[in-house]
Amino acid sequence: MKQEAVTFRRSQIILPSSEEPHIPEKNSTESSQNPFFKKLLSTIAHQIKFGKNFYTHIVQRFATIFTEKYGVDRTSRPVSSEFEPRKLSAKEPSSFLKSGSFLLSFTKKASVNPLNMTKVTSAPMDCQVSVKTAAEEIKEFRKILILLLTELVKNLPNFSDVQWTATNSRLLLETVNDILFGNEQLYNSMMKLIGSALGEKQEDFMKQKIYTKNMTTEEYQIHPNFCMEGEPHPYLSAVEVMNMLGQHFTPEDKFKTVCATKMEVIKAVDRYWDIKDPNKPNSELIISADELLPIYTYIVSKTSGGKLLCEMYFIEEFLDQHTLYFSENSYFFATVSAATSFILTLSKAKGMKICE
Repeated sequence: MKQEAVTFRRSQIILPSSEEPHIPEKNSTESSQNPFFKKLLSTIAHQIKFGKNFYTHIVQRFATIFTEKYGVDRTSRPVSSEFEPRKLSAKEPSSFLKSGSFLLSFTKKASVNPLNMTKVTSAPMDCQVSVKTAAEEIKEFRKILILLLTELVKNLPNFSDVQWTATNSRLLLETVNDILFGNEQLYNSMMKLIGSALGEKQEDFMKQKIYTKNMTTEEYQIHPNFCMEGEPHPYLSAVEVMNMLGQHFTPEDKFKTVCATKMEVIKAVDRYWDIKDPNKPNSELIISADELLPIYTYIVSKTSGGKLLCEMYFIEEFLDQHTLYFSENSYFFATVSAATSFILTLSKAKGMKICE
């Protein structure tokens, strides 16, 4: 089977190749246009997030309704169905008037949903149902916003013939995620809801992390070549990268942060052996998939706080499925997910076997 490698100087992580190989899209127009298309989307996102326009208004309105409907700290009063949009500029494409009207109808329907009268702070099962419903409503609104921005791009002179390939569609999705979760009100409400739904599981995770706090790399049965014997804080840079998850707000940025630990792992191995034994053969510094899981489990156990489960849930819920399951980083994200699951099932017996 073909293998994939991540390399830094002498160290390597060798993984089996994914079952669905990546086939690059052969489109010369897209290749030459992509940098300009990315810049355009970045400009659009900035103007919506920090400007005062039609799109800013509907995103903020959705965030307000969402928070009143699902916010953990909300009161039980019904959400007002009043929504008076500003007058649209004559410069804005008339096609948006219909889209805007549909959106007003959508938000008004959401505002009189029976869930508005029910507190979401009661039973855990209620929280689990609510978080799934809330996530679906964000995804539905996201679809609307994608349609709106697609129309906007089509009406721009230099982009009317843009090719909506899978790559460009993912770029647009990333832009919309940036717009939505760049809204502090919406992001905080969703993360609080996830935290409430995962409350008991998060508590168990924290307890297990307290138990594993002083466990060594040897106790995790990490391969001797990667145990870093004598190192006071093995894989510290990878732990620090993982701790930065909460500083990012989009599923794409969080995903990239989780996967960035792979480079920190092999850098740490390289630095360790550069000092301990510079002549150690490169062939002995290859980390296989089986050897990677104990290392990641050790790293996850050393992360600070108890928000990792919420961060992973958020990524899985809102990241596009291709990136999550079929990108070059999918295996590393799956390994972190497996590490968190393993920590949750740890027994208090020493010398547990991680890879069987």
